Amino acid sequence: VNGNIWVCKFNDFLHITSIIIELFNQIYKRDQVNSTDKSEAKNILNFLTSPAFAHSINSLVSTYYENQTEIDFRERTFRKDIEKSRTINSNLFKSIIDMYSGLEAVSKNMPKIKGIENTQFPDLKLIN
Repeated sequence: VNGNIWVCKFNDFLHITSIIIELFNQIYKRDQVNSTDKSEAKNILNFLTSPAFAHSINSLVSTYYENQTEIDFRERTFRKDIEKSRTINSNLFKSIIDMYSGLEAVSKNMPKIKGIENTQFPDLKLIN
């Protein structure tokens, strides 16, 4: 080294310059990525605070609540239908027991019928 001048072989010069060029490229790429990230972040923030995004979210929330209301309505309807079916079934079973009891009162030779043990309605008395 003579003052501010470096003296080296040409191959050493190429090697050092390639390293310096690579460093400059990495710095340039990093700066490009950082500037892109900032602009993308700003674009995302602008979109998230825009009326269009608010409208989209409001639409989704509204659809959710409409669907939930429909589900609740269907569930209430289904429960009513089930309760109605249970009542009809209970009345049918009571009628079967009444009919069997009446026939058993007339004829003492009635066969035993499985399932009419009347454990479901103990207040109805079977004649045996």
